[in-house]
Amino acid sequence: MSQPCHYSGLKPSRVMASVVEWLDGGRAEDKMSAAARLTQQRHMKYRAGKKARALELLQTKDALEATVQSLQDRARSRKPTSLLSWKSISVALKDSRDDSHRQNRDLRAQIHALQRLMSELGAWVDMTKELNPSCPTWRDTNLPQHPESRRMAKAWITQRMLHSTDAMFQQHGFPAWDAPQEDMDVWCDEDFTFSDMGIVCRSRRNYIDQQSLEDSISFIQNDCLAAVLILAPKDTVIVVVLLITYETQETSTQLNTVVTPTGEFVNILCAAFHQGPDRCTLVVRHIVQDDLHAHPSGCRQRSRTMWLVGFAAVV
Repeated sequence: MSQPCHYSGLKPSRVMASVVEWLDGGRAEDKMSAAARLTQQRHMKYRAGKKARALELLQTKDALEATVQSLQDRARSRKPTSLLSWKSISVALKDSRDDSHRQNRDLRAQIHALQRLMSELGAWVDMTKELNPSCPTWRDTNLPQHPESRRMAKAWITQRMLHSTDAMFQQHGFPAWDAPQEDMDVWCDEDFTFSDMGIVCRSRRNYIDQQSLEDSISFIQNDCLAAVLILAPKDTVIVVVLLITYETQETSTQLNTVVTPTGEFVNILCAAFHQGPDRCTLVVRHIVQDDLHAHPSGCRQRSRTMWLVGFAAVV
C-alpha cells in the first residue's frame, strides 16, 4: 500500500515563474547577440567599401598621372611655336588695341583737317551767279593759308588760265596754232588804255626763238620776274616751288615774292604745262591777296597776267 508522497522545494507557482524568467533572459541575450552581429557586419561592409573606394581612387590617380605624363611628353615633343602662351596673346591684344587707338587719333585729326579745308573752300564753290569765264575773279588772285587749300588754289588759278589760253590768244588777234610757219608775221606791239581805274597795258609778241623749246621755257622759269618786266635783285626774291597734278602729270609751280626797289609788292605765280612733245604753255598771274604773306603797308601792287605758248620747230 502506498505511502503518501511528500514534495519539498518551491511551490508550483514559483517554479513556473522561474522558468519564465529563465526563458525571458535567454531571449534577451539572443537579441543582443543578433544586434552585435548586425553592427559588426555593417562595420565590415563599410570598411570593405572604404577599402574598395580607396583602391579605386588610387587606380584613378595612377591613370590621371599617366595621362598628364603623356600630355607633358607630347607637349615637349611639339614645336615651341605650335601654341601661344596666354602672356603672348595678351601682349598681342594690347599691341592691337594700341594700334587701333593710334589709328583712331589719326583719323580724327584727318577729319578735323578735312572739315577745316571744306569750310575754307566753301566760298569757292558757293556761286550764286554765273560769271564770264574770261574775267578774273577774287578766286584767281587769292591764296589761302591752309597748306592743302593753298595747293588746290594754285592748281585752280593756273589750270583755269591754261583752259582759257586759246580764247585769250584768239581774242587778241593771234594767228591760228596750225597756221604755216612761213605765213606768220614776226611782230611785237603794245597798247595802253587809260581810265579812272588806272592804266591797262597790253603787250603782244609773236616771234621765232633760236633756242629750243625746253631752253626757252627754262629761261623764263628761272627769271620769271624779268619776263614780266620786273627789276629786282635776285637775292631778295623768295621763290616757293610746288608740284601739282595736271592730267596725271606733275607740274611745277613757282611763287615769286619780292618788294622792288621802287616800293612795289610783287607776288607772282608761275606754272608751265607741257602739252605733248612739241607744245608748252606757261602762265603767270599776280596774287593780290595772300593770307600767308602780309601785304607790306605803303607798297603798291599791279595786276599782271601773262600767257606764253611755245611750239617746237617742225623739222
